Amino acid sequence: MCGLAEGVVRTLLPAVTVVILSGCYYNNLQDYNGTPRLRKGAVPCHSYPNKFIEPHRLGKHRYHYSLEERSGIVYTTKAGHVDVAHLRKSADWTAYLAGMCLENILAEKRQWRFSLREPTRYYVTLDYPADWASFENRDEIAEEVAIHLGEHFAYNATVWHEILTWFGYRATGAVPEFASAFSWEDNFSNLLGTTLAARALRDQEHSYNEAMTLLLNDLLESLDVQPMKVAQQIAKDAKGKWYITRFPIFMYVIKRNLDIGEDGTVQSLTNEGEGIAIPIPGKKWQDHGFKMTLEINPKGFQSRRIRKLVAKDRITPEGDFTAILDFIEQDAERRGYEVMR
Repeated sequence: MCGLAEGVVRTLLPAVTVVILSGCYYNNLQDYNGTPRLRKGAVPCHSYPNKFIEPHRLGKHRYHYSLEERSGIVYTTKAGHVDVAHLRKSADWTAYLAGMCLENILAEKRQWRFSLREPTRYYVTLDYPADWASFENRDEIAEEVAIHLGEHFAYNATVWHEILTWFGYRATGAVPEFASAFSWEDNFSNLLGTTLAARALRDQEHSYNEAMTLLLNDLLESLDVQPMKVAQQIAKDAKGKWYITRFPIFMYVIKRNLDIGEDGTVQSLTNEGEGIAIPIPGKKWQDHGFKMTLEINPKGFQSRRIRKLVAKDRITPEGDFTAILDFIEQDAERRGYEVMR
């Protein structure tokens, strides 16, 4: 990894061991009383659907609905286009799932399930350390493990969303989304969100919303964010290279990015080539003696083809995502798309 990338990664990922939480981090998510707000992502293209925004007009991050928050596409010289809506969404799901995990860990539950927006159920099996009952600092460890699990679950859920979208899932039930599945900025934007959320949840001085606002601004500055007109111009120049437009106004992504971090990192893309790469959430709950299994049980029409592909009802990210991506890569190439992985 080049020196520039290392510097940005250090900004994003300070050592968590230097942070010891006091009290319950879950309360840092003020006004928490349900799932995060809905947000609509965009695609960095010079056509519909797109929404570019000036970096200084992003407003304050809000877990729940608020006119103070704004999102859109920005461009950074070190990491290319970033979809702020995707970043915010994955961040808030990280917070939501970390809170859920903490509740279950404190209750010493070994199995639980959850659902997000998609027609999918996630099943968690958590094995505790053999001497868990004798731990003197169980609350602090539970908080840290919950954050690691929240990151892991949220990031894998964003990948699963892209997979479902490739197979025809429509979040609105009406508007097709296949045209933008695995667009070049999606996975990196989502990963940035989970990374920032983990830091925000460890912030002892600010509420979750305040911490996210500060962290997002600092992140974009460290990535050398550019004015909106630059982001728009680069998107315009990418027409024919990364996407095409079809009459009258709709776009179609022809450069599909399947890099979900199979090598441990996700690579960003700039108009000049590869940008920085940052690591996907690690299994740091293992450092505390925990073992975890996550299973995905897809529902709905789209799941039939996926179930047939992997020949099982429940899917594990580690065991099955690679096989599913192999199929998507072949399918994309058959359709004439350029594929990155």
